[in-house]
Order: sequence, then C-alpha cells, then structure tokens
Amino acid sequence: MMPLMDPAFAVSVCRYDLSQGPMKLSAPLGPAYTSVSFYNDRDIAYYAINDRSAGRHAIELDLMTPEQHAEMPENENITAADLLIVESPTLTGLIAIRALAPAPGQMPAARRAVDAAKCRQAEIPKESN
Repeated sequence: MMPLMDPAFAVSVCRYDLSQGPMKLSAPLGPAYTSVSFYNDRDIAYYAINDRSAGRHAIELDLMTPEQHAEMPENENITAADLLIVESPTLTGLIAIRALAPAPGQMPAARRAVDAAKCRQAEIPKESN
C-alpha cells in the first residue's frame, strides 16, 4: 500500500497509452462511493467522475486525445448522454479507481469493485456508406 492512503478506500490504478488509439474504461460501483480520476503524464489531475455523477450501475467512458475525438464518425443514434468521452491532454497517464468501504466488513466488496475495473483498447467505429 502507498503511504498516506486512506485505509477506508480500495484503490486500483490503470496506466494508459493513447498512441494506438482510444481506450475504454468500465468500473463497477463499490458498496458506498466510487470515483475515477485521470492524471496526465506529469501527474496532474485533469478529470474526475464519481458514482453520483455517472448515475448508472458502473462508470463507463471512452478516453481519447482531442484529435482522436475529432476523427470519430458522426452517429445520429448516439447522443452525448449515451457516451461519455474524456479528452486526455497527453498520450500517456494514469487512471485511479477508488471505492469506499465505510465499514471494515465492506472492504472485500470495495476491493472486488476496483479489481473488476477494466481499461482496454477501444474498438474504432467504422463509417457506414
């Protein structure tokens, strides 16, 4: 465990590299509170979201550079509410996933939530003719 970390939180970290394309993040919600924070390659936080903001059973989003976002094909069937896109200011960085265990007995559930988080390469949608 890293020093000075709050022992009531289970934490998982995902490194990302957008040089090969956008990434997808999916983080199930923990027992009480879950947050996801994004850090650039200089360890400066540039975006954060929590379970209350996500309003779903998981925090799901696409991470990409502004250039990759501009290259995405338009799809009239997908609205901004359907797809959360976070633009990274750098090609590489870290994503910290945290889940609160308000009581010691809830730590296993918090740990399962952060362990189940997935950071993976995104499928690039093809333009239809």
